[in-house]
Amino acid sequence: MSAPSAAKKRIAQSRRLYEISDHLDKSGKLPDKVTWADVRRLSKAVLRGMQATERQAAADRQRALNEKDIMRNEMHVDVVDREANAARIAERQRFLFERSSANQQRSSSFEYAPASASYVEAALVALCTHTHAPSRGSQIASQGE
Repeated sequence: MSAPSAAKKRIAQSRRLYEISDHLDKSGKLPDKVTWADVRRLSKAVLRGMQATERQAAADRQRALNEKDIMRNEMHVDVVDREANAARIAERQRFLFERSSANQQRSSSFEYAPASASYVEAALVALCTHTHAPSRGSQIASQGE
């Protein structure tokens, strides 16, 4: 049975049970053609429906928690991968820097650091979309240089 039709059935059953109990309260007796066995069967069906709804709600809550945990785990794995990649890049750059300093033997690490820092700053500026200066390529092409 689909969820909307099951919900409609449960609502109809609970409505009927309410009507029977209301009639019993007002008149002191059951409505015509309704027996206590019918009332018991109807209340049992309403109870089963409520229990099924509670189980479904609990399953939905658990599913939401599981999905949240999975997302949190994936984000953690992604952060660890990024940090590991950054550490690999830093180690590679350190190795290349020390090798180039050792090969030159005339420049110390202290002298080489500003050039390296300016290279990194230039690379960062090149990555930023807000700091790009307009290219002069079309201007040069139009002037025929």
